[in-house]
Amino acid sequence: MRLKYFVLLLIIFIPFQLQAQSIPLNGLSIRLVPKDAKTDKVAPKNINILSSRLGYRVMWYSLVKELQEQTMYPTYRINANRGVIEINNFELKTSFFHPSLWGNGYIRSETALPLWIDPEYLALKGRQKRTLNIGLLNGNKHLIKQAPDSLFDQVNFFQSLYDQYVQGGVVKEEVNLRKSVRKSLKKFTKEFFLVHKVAKTKAELFVGDKKTKLDAVIIGNAYFNLVVIDDPLNPLVIHFKIFDNKVPTVFKQIFKRFKKHFEFRVTQLKY
Repeated sequence: MRLKYFVLLLIIFIPFQLQAQSIPLNGLSIRLVPKDAKTDKVAPKNINILSSRLGYRVMWYSLVKELQEQTMYPTYRINANRGVIEINNFELKTSFFHPSLWGNGYIRSETALPLWIDPEYLALKGRQKRTLNIGLLNGNKHLIKQAPDSLFDQVNFFQSLYDQYVQGGVVKEEVNLRKSVRKSLKKFTKEFFLVHKVAKTKAELFVGDKKTKLDAVIIGNAYFNLVVIDDPLNPLVIHFKIFDNKVPTVFKQIFKRFKKHFEFRVTQLKY
């Protein structure tokens, strides 16, 4: 009887393990493409993941085509950007280190995950909510300072703009606002940092040279969504989307820029 029980456990457990480890981290290469590949602020990133003594090492490079000013004809310069981000684990992390904010050189990230979210987000049920900071507001100042200048300026501008209207998570009473704007600001301050499981989905991308549909989960709120591989051992964010039409009117212009420079999609995984 015990032998039969043990065999049954193996039958159930082994396929689960194979499925959970179907996309191992060590040696994984990732192709990450921004929504607007024509911009001179961001460019596709080629990323390699390796195990390290401290946890995992994310090595990346990109070639950014920058328009040169003060020239008679449109002239571009190609800048090669590259860096290394080191993390220890996925657990107990409630912040996302957005790829558009990665800076050149070595960065040790203790509080934010550069490509993943904590596996606990995959286990959210119904309208159950959990805090998630995507780095655009009240982010880790040390990490944001590493960002390319133009994107650092955008995030810094939004933080200053937000602080004009909000203090301690509460919309300032002394600020003169229309009733509808004040209401939308209150909703924004309450919900921007809270996410829930929106839906389960299938995400299509290349695994190696084969187009594949992977089980995925949409995590987000009214203002942004992340599509994440439904794998607790590799909860990789493969799509990031911003809903600029949902934010308060006072933030719409900066969120249009965010949409252009921060939306991305992972198009290929390989070894």
